[in-house]
Amino acid sequence: MKNQYYYLLGIIFSWLWSSMAFSAPIVFKNVHDFIKDKSEIITFEAADGQTSPEAISSQFNSIETIIFEGSSKILQTDLDAISGAPFDGTSYLHLKSTNDGVHPFSRVDIIFSEPVDAVGAYWGGVDKGIVIMRVTFVEGHRYGISPSTRLYNLLPRNSQDKCEAINGFLGIDSNEGKKIKEVTFFVVGDQISLDNIYFGDATGGLYGIGETLLPSAFYKNQCDTTSSSSNECTMYGVNDKNFNNSKFFSINPEDHYSVDLLNYNHPYNGYDIESLDVHPITGELFAASSYNTTDNKDKGFLLKVNKQHGGLTPIGSTGFDAIVSLSFHPNGSLWGWVDNVGLIQIDPTNAESTLKLGSHYNIDGISWSTDGSVLYIMGKNSLYAYNPTRKTFLEKCNNFPLNTQAIDTLNDNSLLFISYENKKSTLHSFDINSCTINTTVPATFINTRFTDVKGIASSCN
Repeated sequence: MKNQYYYLLGIIFSWLWSSMAFSAPIVFKNVHDFIKDKSEIITFEAADGQTSPEAISSQFNSIETIIFEGSSKILQTDLDAISGAPFDGTSYLHLKSTNDGVHPFSRVDIIFSEPVDAVGAYWGGVDKGIVIMRVTFVEGHRYGISPSTRLYNLLPRNSQDKCEAINGFLGIDSNEGKKIKEVTFFVVGDQISLDNIYFGDATGGLYGIGETLLPSAFYKNQCDTTSSSSNECTMYGVNDKNFNNSKFFSINPEDHYSVDLLNYNHPYNGYDIESLDVHPITGELFAASSYNTTDNKDKGFLLKVNKQHGGLTPIGSTGFDAIVSLSFHPNGSLWGWVDNVGLIQIDPTNAESTLKLGSHYNIDGISWSTDGSVLYIMGKNSLYAYNPTRKTFLEKCNNFPLNTQAIDTLNDNSLLFISYENKKSTLHSFDINSCTINTTVPATFINTRFTDVKGIASSCN
């Protein structure tokens, strides 16, 4: 058994060595690189009649053979998407090494009768051991990648959140070179799943043409299973009642300002989230925790929020605890206000922050103007304009509605805000030039549960 294991290791490393000799292919991480009309999908679903290698190969003219070796097999189950269970549908290809000396590996090999431009698959449970995806081109060159390396830090590891299991998509594109005639998936010492293998034509690119998808963990009503862009006009808010009971919600102006709770089944580990904003270039939603976190954990952390299901991905500590508001400059730089400290600039990639303006004011919200020349600062019933070039403050209005803790600038340079009064929260728009509430956004009832909205963000085009 030991000699056989080392023999297998030697084969694997020879595969990797041959991969290094041929560097033309591109590894991409987005399934939407595949061109729908020119690509096909192996689902392993019983409903699709794909319950065996023979059944699968009979369905695709471009597949000559598909071979399972070792302990690889198709399973139908509805387990959580941890350690190699499905995340899309009820079936998946299970690859698990055994220690019985008979099947110390799992291997699946697909030979195409018609060579393809690209091959890719969703991987689940990739955590340890040796996992290889290798393609062979028509002229004999081989190219292999290790999902356990490529998927590291792509998605959260060791998460108990079904929507954020140790999963991810990886594909290999021939990059306009010789096409792929064979693909092999190989596992030693790990337990993983392959869910939905794609093959055909792809556009290529290191990160793909869209957002990398989270696995749905088969709970499709709770998780993001598509790469659709945000609604042309969508607003987001965070309610933070009782210090750290944070709840994210979205508002759809196109549907009579309907409100949806994003994180119905997503605990936030006692984060005291009081601020959020949408990146003006990427459309990603960011948030920051303040100082009232449970057990003093992760104070002043920058976080990325999934806009479909509300899941959080921590980016890092800003080094400042009491962050009460965030605002992206139109150029993509991120700014925040810290109580009793002042204005900071935050690197959205790693959360490293720098104090740009010292101030002991406790304010309720900040938001950059549409042209980035002025930062609006709101506190109690006053609205100020801060000019970063001249470093000057100017009071614009002294009648800003009370009971407001969140603002965001709309495309017409008015300020979106949510106000709480008479036991209900309502959405409004404030005209800065006339210092009046205008009718651009109606006084829409939000939700009786949201009585302490600390942050609001809009992505309206």
